[in-house]
Amino acid sequence: MADYYSEKEKVIKLAETDPKFREELKKDPKAAIEKYFPHPDGKKLPGEMKIVVVEDSADTVYINISSTDVVKTSY
Repeated sequence: MADYYSEKEKVIKLAETDPKFREELKKDPKAAIEKYFPHPDGKKLPGEMKIVVVEDSADTVYINISSTDVVKTSY
């Protein structure tokens, strides 16, 4: 992804406003991201990359911190 943080923020914002995308993202994150945010060159996310989506609840809040290795990953 060109700018990891801004691209990640786009995914989160769309999940907050589009219920259909949110459900697809929870079911199959890679497929949903590639469908709604296709790479201009047709690239796919790396096969070995795992994307895990977690949803906060009334009594549990998740805080995600990114590894510096993730930031260097290009898409």
